[in-house]
Amino acid sequence: MAGRERPDNEALGHTAVAMGLLNAEQVQEALGHDDAAAAGAVFVARGLLTQAQVDLVVAAWHFQQARATERRFGRQVVEHGWASAEQVARLLQLQAKAFSQSHKLVPLADLLQHQGLLTPEQRDTLANEQQPAPTAPDGFSLVISTDRLRASITPGDGPRPTVEAVELALRRKGITFGIDQNAIAALCSGGTPAGRPVVVAAGIPTKPGRDAALEYLFDTQPLAAGRQKDDGTIDFRDRGELPQVSAGMPLARKTPPVKGEPGRDIFGRVLGARKPQDRRFLIGNGAALDSDQLTVVATTDGSPSLSATGRIAVFSEYRVEGDVDFHTGHVEFHGHVIVTGTIRNGFRVTCGQLTAGEAEGAMITAQGDVLVHGGIINAHVRSEGTVTAKYLHNTRVEALGDVHVVREVVDSQVTCSGAFHGEHCTVLNARVSAKQGIMARNVGSEASSPCHLVFGIDEGVRNELLALDAERSGRREAAAAAAARLVANAQKREQLEHAIGALAQQQDEAMVRSRALQQRGGGGLDEVQAAIKALTGQLDALFAEQKQLAGDSLAAQTEEADAQAAIARLDSEIEALREWSEAHPGRAELKVDGTLHAGTLLEAPHVETRTSGERKHVWLCAREVTTDEGSEWRLMPKS
Repeated sequence: MAGRERPDNEALGHTAVAMGLLNAEQVQEALGHDDAAAAGAVFVARGLLTQAQVDLVVAAWHFQQARATERRFGRQVVEHGWASAEQVARLLQLQAKAFSQSHKLVPLADLLQHQGLLTPEQRDTLANEQQPAPTAPDGFSLVISTDRLRASITPGDGPRPTVEAVELALRRKGITFGIDQNAIAALCSGGTPAGRPVVVAAGIPTKPGRDAALEYLFDTQPLAAGRQKDDGTIDFRDRGELPQVSAGMPLARKTPPVKGEPGRDIFGRVLGARKPQDRRFLIGNGAALDSDQLTVVATTDGSPSLSATGRIAVFSEYRVEGDVDFHTGHVEFHGHVIVTGTIRNGFRVTCGQLTAGEAEGAMITAQGDVLVHGGIINAHVRSEGTVTAKYLHNTRVEALGDVHVVREVVDSQVTCSGAFHGEHCTVLNARVSAKQGIMARNVGSEASSPCHLVFGIDEGVRNELLALDAERSGRREAAAAAAARLVANAQKREQLEHAIGALAQQQDEAMVRSRALQQRGGGGLDEVQAAIKALTGQLDALFAEQKQLAGDSLAAQTEEADAQAAIARLDSEIEALREWSEAHPGRAELKVDGTLHAGTLLEAPHVETRTSGERKHVWLCAREVTTDEGSEWRLMPKS
């Protein structure tokens, strides 16, 4: 940011209002008592802002001041043809998002370089265009590159500088590393043309590392949703062939990350290399990580599958000829379940993949894809893959992949982290949320209640993360309860051992008395033997309690180990799901080829609006636009 001057109280107050920290009346009242030495102190003194909030407002003010310069820089990049206007706009959006999270400005030039859209030389060219370096009285100008890896001297038309003058200029700037004495000598002797910059010091750039990569050794998308016929319907039976594997066959390989090498700038400072990103396998049923920790192999024969979130599994097949009903009961199978009939009301199917004729009032949970040839009515479907059906009526669908519906979605809720494909579908009185965008034929009608469409927002992953986090919390509570039982049992065991020791001593003493009485004869023997019998009974009871306690402790150890293993698995799933979500940014687009009816609520990142009239052939996307008041998000026609 240019300068780093501090805003006055009026500018700071306006910024605080825009951020929602103050209202206009509070600012005006505070400005009427502006007797503080430092900007912002008047708001702190009157209890309107904390110092931390003042610092945040100042940072936001500097960011807004810098945005004009950053946009100007972006326009120069586009004018030179080094990046497109869309690429610059996307990086400016990323810059704003980064500031909202860290309250620090990431220069647009850094983002462009990171994306490979701008070279250091091009960056220096733009810097020189923005701030031409004047020729100093010494007869030359010294320019340091923005990445601090090069220092260049441009000689003027007059006499050449001496080597001593150049070295003095470098020392004054603090340049100590990578000085090129040969280049300085050539510059000072006149061996280089006047007006042409000469690099007199060069640092060592960081050597980038390499991110980890995953390679899948099977066709990860072998089946289409079905072949579309000329009349617009889909033949769900024409899907292609599923690949098959045998136990022991490799399914995927990982190339480990490679660390980068640090560099050094011309001031002698070490430049750290970016830490390479690692990637992890997410493994489901029928697959396991090999001993090399880099290969996933099949543990059973069947059809390999890759879910939307990257989970590798191998599914064997289980067929239900007819309906899932009272004759079959609930179906739970780790592989591919094929139901030739209907999944009836009140019955559950939990499986790897599912192919069914219809579903009515069913609960379906699948690790992979769900394909229903007919419709789904009054049902709840959860899938880590793609869900495909002819129609949805009064149904809730949650998928991490795409959702394909051929005919209609009525009185239903659809949430997916992929795209909603309803190119020939009518959506009525429904809520559809799709991270990768929504495509439909018609949305709403004059008679139905308005629809709610959410696009570009990952509600599916958010809901899945909430569910996983809730399960993890439950496992943590179970682990803590088991650990507490172990502590309590240890205390009880110690008490029992003391009690057993005391009784055993009493029993030994009674046995000694009994033997003495038997040898001498006389009375009292019956009483002693009765006491021994009572002590033996008490000891037997304590030994039984000790055995029961040992069994409970063993069970608690097992429960704690199982809970800790589940926590580790859930931690891995949560991290993998977050990585997958971040690696697949949303697409805030809505395409309606037919009619988008009035009253439809449209929601995208940073923007929400309701349609006011009937519209035909709509294709919208969320975009940040610049206005006189700053920037704002709008739903704009797709160009």
